[in-house]
Amino acid sequence: MVCTHHHHHDPPSCEQKSIDKKNIADEPIVLPGSPFWNVFRRFGRDQTIATVIDIVGTGIVSLFITNILFLSLTGPIIEKIGFFIGNIKDAIAIYKTTTKEKRKSFSSYLFHGIKKGSVSLIEDLVVHDPIYILIMYFGLSTYTSTPIWLLAGAAFIFSIFVVAFIENIIDEYRFSRLKKSLINSGFKSESFLESRFLIQKNNNINEMIKKLKKHFNLKLVNRQIYEDDYLDHNFTHYSGRKPKVRIRSIKDTKLKNIGRLELSYSRHYELDKKDIHQWRFFPAKKEKFSYNLDKKYNLSELKKKELRWFTKKLAIQKGSQKINFKIILYYKNKNSNELIISIDEVKGLENLYILEVKVVNDIILLRKVMRFVMLEFPVIQTTREKSELQE
Repeated sequence: MVCTHHHHHDPPSCEQKSIDKKNIADEPIVLPGSPFWNVFRRFGRDQTIATVIDIVGTGIVSLFITNILFLSLTGPIIEKIGFFIGNIKDAIAIYKTTTKEKRKSFSSYLFHGIKKGSVSLIEDLVVHDPIYILIMYFGLSTYTSTPIWLLAGAAFIFSIFVVAFIENIIDEYRFSRLKKSLINSGFKSESFLESRFLIQKNNNINEMIKKLKKHFNLKLVNRQIYEDDYLDHNFTHYSGRKPKVRIRSIKDTKLKNIGRLELSYSRHYELDKKDIHQWRFFPAKKEKFSYNLDKKYNLSELKKKELRWFTKKLAIQKGSQKINFKIILYYKNKNSNELIISIDEVKGLENLYILEVKVVNDIILLRKVMRFVMLEFPVIQTTREKSELQE
């Protein structure tokens, strides 16, 4: 089952999970959907609600008032309410479905709904209405025999397409600016493709490792113990990319503590969507930005001048979700660093291993590894992060 979610959910609280728990078994794959069509649907819905309010509202007012100027202004004014109705409804739905432990105040969800409605309203005033007017004027003056309803419908839909296109371009521009700010502040960046699988611990993991090593010419790199603190934040989603902020403490083989502040943006998608395969592939395009901290992190380090803008987006005082896990096996391809396969053991997921495949810019290799894993081993492919698996 493939589920498409468009909303942000905070990392849930930690508790032991079984592979057959409902949220993993029923929804192992969660996709953000197409950024373009997400905007098209949202703005199209808001515009349609506004149009219905315009027509119905003007009709009701005309029963009581006959002034032509007043009636002319009624529709354009009252229709603006329509841009907020759907977004507020979405915000209330998120509030109701968020666990009580992670639920914020109702007003914060309401504000988020109003904010999204305001975006639709601005897009209507700045982009949709001017384009609609231009198309109608050009159509009526050039194609005089074309029915007005046909021109109006075409102008309405085309304008929504333009809004979706412009919003996605702006999102990409804003994301590129964020990346530039991170690099300028001393963050190191890396991008790769990633896929994740769940394996029951009652399977013979050593036999799986032998097969993987032989087939993909792997060598053991190291074994490490990690502790991740996932921090609440208000970094924006960009075109379906989901942000996560964590402070990672790494205890390496020499027993030295290393700290790292990380912001990652992931966007899951379906690979080879139009082709027919025995399996379906749901990797993530991941962009990670890392900032090394002195020894094991302390929060005073985050107050450095170059990090001040970053820490303003964090809610450190609200606490964090702590995840302890160790990479029991960490392999790289012997000939290059293009392929990394790791098997993780996560505290709280006592009956599961997590197998992660990371590939640098080689979709063909990623597909080959994913196919091999699903063919040879009893796994569940998932787009869930470690933090989500501990819901």
